[in-house]
Amino acid sequence: MKRLVVAMLVMCLPSVALADREKADMCAVSLQADAKRIYEEVVPSVAASTNIKRIARRQAKLLARAGKIDSANAVASTLQARTCLRLARPGR
Repeated sequence: MKRLVVAMLVMCLPSVALADREKADMCAVSLQADAKRIYEEVVPSVAASTNIKRIARRQAKLLARAGKIDSANAVASTLQARTCLRLARPGR
């Protein structure tokens, strides 16, 4: 009986993670272009233990240095992206 319960719980976990990602993707639709770029670069690496603030900031710096986002708006774009990235974190 315990094995059945554990197996059922394990089967439910991926759907919870997908639901979190779906919510995050819906949030990202409303982001400005630079924030969306940061979101798209960071979201594949979001895990339960991810420090979203650190990874988003690091990615924004890299994108700004490469000229892929406006460096003048990098901080504001990072804050916007982090709002949606938090939704993507499994088990939040």
